[in-house]
Amino acid sequence: MGLDELVMRSSIWVALALYLVGEITRLRWRAGVPVQARRAQAIWLLGIALYALHVLLAFGTFHGWSHAAAYEFTARQTEALVGWRWGGGIFVNHLFSAAWLAELAYWWLAPERYRQRARWIDMSVRLFFAFMIANGAVIFASGPQRWAGMVIVASLLLGFYRHRR
Repeated sequence: MGLDELVMRSSIWVALALYLVGEITRLRWRAGVPVQARRAQAIWLLGIALYALHVLLAFGTFHGWSHAAAYEFTARQTEALVGWRWGGGIFVNHLFSAAWLAELAYWWLAPERYRQRARWIDMSVRLFFAFMIANGAVIFASGPQRWAGMVIVASLLLGFYRHRR
């Protein structure tokens, strides 16, 4: 495994850990617990930066900067797992990227409005994120990485449950 691959694989796990820490803090803040929201936002920002590094290294190292190659890779992975050759998951990943960045921007620029948005919207975003993380870190992972992914997803779900009000 070369340095590019090592950084690419490691960066996503650190990004997910940072997302988890930021998310648990965000949930507590939204519930009215006095926490340092700016610190959680900075943690999320670092997580997004590492996630972007992961995506860029994956595109450059594994897909030769070709979106078509990334689509085909996703299609092969999906077919191997569920028997359906579909690469559209790459577009769902793009949506996840944009949503995470939009969440951070909204929280940072309009914190009180963000805190007071409809609960169903907040929970929909949270469940979408958990779904994406479960797919990438559990369903499409293997070995010890799958176990780490299960811990992250279980921690998120527990956080959602504990701060559901």
